[in-house]
Amino acid sequence: MVAVYAPSMANDFIYDDNEVILNQEAPRSLSDVARIFAERHFPNLPCYRPITRSTLLLKKTLHGDNAALFHLLNVLFMALTSVRAYALMRLPVLGVRKIPAALAAGLFAVHPIASSCVYPIASGRETFLPSLLTLIAVYAFLRRGTVWYALAIAAFSTSLFSKEQAVVVSVLFVLADFFRISPNPSGWDLRRWLLRYSFLLPILCLYFTIRHFLFARTDYALDDWTGPFHSLSYAFQTMVLPFLELVYKPTLAIWLSPPRLIVGGLVIVLLAVAAFRLGPDHRPSSCSGQAGFWSACCPPPTCCTRKPSTMSATCSWHLWECLPSWDRWLRSTGSSLRRPDCGQL
Repeated sequence: MVAVYAPSMANDFIYDDNEVILNQEAPRSLSDVARIFAERHFPNLPCYRPITRSTLLLKKTLHGDNAALFHLLNVLFMALTSVRAYALMRLPVLGVRKIPAALAAGLFAVHPIASSCVYPIASGRETFLPSLLTLIAVYAFLRRGTVWYALAIAAFSTSLFSKEQAVVVSVLFVLADFFRISPNPSGWDLRRWLLRYSFLLPILCLYFTIRHFLFARTDYALDDWTGPFHSLSYAFQTMVLPFLELVYKPTLAIWLSPPRLIVGGLVIVLLAVAAFRLGPDHRPSSCSGQAGFWSACCPPPTCCTRKPSTMSATCSWHLWECLPSWDRWLRSTGSSLRRPDCGQL
């Protein structure tokens, strides 16, 4: 992955880099860093991403406006994300073999959505960092033990303060418990649910309180009720059948493609059929993956007029569904073909 994206180091600053990096003062003290956590990410948009912004401005403190070194860290984040994706697929609860897991992680890493997150420095970091932290959070949540649970909570917290779309991680936790693929599901015991998520609630309350004081509820305004549906369909068709050239902030006339939506819908139906045929051992993880995919696609309530979490949704699509579902289905089908029916012998 490093070799694939290494040429990006020859690129310069572009798009949001001017506002987020070039026009900002590099922090020189701890108070400067603390100030970042009390400011908007953009002066005119309802975005609060202090951890992502801190990583960008602290790098500016280290090496100034050297674009190559900014790009280098994005490339390293891409490599780490693909490795973490492979590790997630190899968890026993998902049961994906080495080769399909490697293919799924590789497909995720070279997908056009992923590449569009590597090349722009600021907007790429804003998406890649929370995506990496999302993978770490889900991986840790699916492992048994107090230390792993603490890591899951820490990764969720840092991802949420890296980009607002990471609020979907809490939904992924709930889905893992609901479908009983986590090591300690709460079942139908309300007291256990409250205890298990008692650490998430203060984090969410703190996050939304800060947003309330920064934006005074302007981040919840819905200018056009069709916007989220357009964003959802764009994310869906781009993940299933990506365009040869991704356009920055495309208009509806550019990207709306009914044939792509139809083909994408057929793919979803085939995956649903495959999940249904998996049997009771693998069906919960596949259903959880499909629910996680649609949850990740949805624009978050914290920024409902903005784009959905396409990177997280792509992560869910390729890691939970695309190759792993077919791998589990083919493996279970092959096992049933190899087992003779003793009643007919």
